[in-house]
Amino acid sequence: MSDSAVEFGTSDAISKELLSLAANSTLAQRYKPGFVLHVKNALHLGAGGRAVRETLDIAAVAPAHRCVG
Repeated sequence: MSDSAVEFGTSDAISKELLSLAANSTLAQRYKPGFVLHVKNALHLGAGGRAVRETLDIAAVAPAHRCVG
């Protein structure tokens, strides 16, 4: 995640990492390098294991999509 995305705006850094984790965990994406990065970042910033698990639970029920176009 870019430094500017963490510094500016109204959302805190943990929320941004959890959101990025959810996006990288959906059926449509399943991007392992991003998954690993955002789990580590979220935990380093102070997110608890429960927050990470809840994020993954939400991502797990996201419907697959056919991409844009």
